[in-house]
Amino acid sequence: MTTTTPITSKHPSGGAPRIHPDARRTRLRTLLSAVDREFATLTADGAKAAGEGAALRGALKDLTAALDLGVEPVIRLCPGCGAIAFEAASRCSECWVALKPQ
Repeated sequence: MTTTTPITSKHPSGGAPRIHPDARRTRLRTLLSAVDREFATLTADGAKAAGEGAALRGALKDLTAALDLGVEPVIRLCPGCGAIAFEAASRCSECWVALKPQ
C-alpha cells in the first residue's frame, strides 16, 4: 500500500482551502498501510510465531477487501485557478479551463 497525504489548495475565490476530493479514502488507505507495516514488523522481529496472529492478519485482509478502496487517484492542480482536478479531467470543475492531458 502507498502512503499519501491529502493535497489541499486555495479555493479559487479566496475562501477556505479545498481538500482532495477523496480525502476520506486516502485516510483509510494510510491507516490500513500503517497496520500492515506493524504486522510486518512483528513478523520480522520474531515477536509472533509464524502461526500466531494469523486470524488477525486474515481479518485485516478481509477488511481491506470489504472497504474496496481501490488505488489512490492521481490529481493535479488547475493551472488557471489552482483548484484540485483529477488527472483524467479534461476541464477544471471550478473555472472550466481546458486541461491538457499529462
